[in-house]
Amino acid sequence: MNSYTKILFSDLDGTLLTTDKRISDENLKAIHTLIDAGHKFVFVTGRPAVSGINIAREYGLLKSGFFVVGYNGAVIYDVGAGKNIYTCPLSYEDMRFLLDEGKDKDFGALTYTHTHVIGEVEHEALVAYSRGLKMPYMIVDNCEAKLKEEGYEPYKVIISTLKGRHLLEEFKAFIDQVVGERLYTLITSDVLLEIGPADVSKGRAIEALCKKLEVPLENSYAIGDESNDLSMIKAAGHGIAMANAIDELKALAEFTTANDNDHNAIAEVVEGMVRN
Repeated sequence: MNSYTKILFSDLDGTLLTTDKRISDENLKAIHTLIDAGHKFVFVTGRPAVSGINIAREYGLLKSGFFVVGYNGAVIYDVGAGKNIYTCPLSYEDMRFLLDEGKDKDFGALTYTHTHVIGEVEHEALVAYSRGLKMPYMIVDNCEAKLKEEGYEPYKVIISTLKGRHLLEEFKAFIDQVVGERLYTLITSDVLLEIGPADVSKGRAIEALCKKLEVPLENSYAIGDESNDLSMIKAAGHGIAMANAIDELKALAEFTTANDNDHNAIAEVVEGMVRN
């Protein structure tokens, strides 16, 4: 890889995707322009990697030069090679603990197979999460047994509620106190708490992929809007906040876009990258 190659890491929800979960025509054209010019584009999401891959397939982005980082950095998938090039799974023991505690406290507690959201109780918050993710859900007797049956490892647990963010904050404080040294905990909306291995972050995924592709870190750009994007804004050579980003992220970013996720902010960023 030469020193002129640039790489753009983009969050999905609230960043690349519009409010109704689409990639706009202008943003899509900009992504193709970037890749066709010899640069790289990466989806970086808290979603399962397969969700990002499915979006890429829907929009014709399954080509060399495109990558998907899933589960907040626990998986890096190389679209051109058709395989994972990095994984950092959650232990079964920690998954079991989180699912049990979530169920005991009446949360929607879930993880994933390659194709489904899975949980052990059909909770209203689990159903709502599956619907919003556009990924089918499955209720199983034992998540660990189901994952082992499918040869798939856990990468993240979601704790969800429709009854108020304060409940997630209380649960997060409990988890941080009990196993915080092993796990990260991120509240990424008023209804979602995301939990995974402490070694995982979007920022570390940026560093790992830039190193593997031999792209200088100073040639990396990262754009996002939420708390799970903070690490990649810090790690990238150029950290960019969406116009609709949280204030904490805007304070860290090199600059904030003029446009929000419903008005082609990614095209705005790509235009600047290609021009400079």
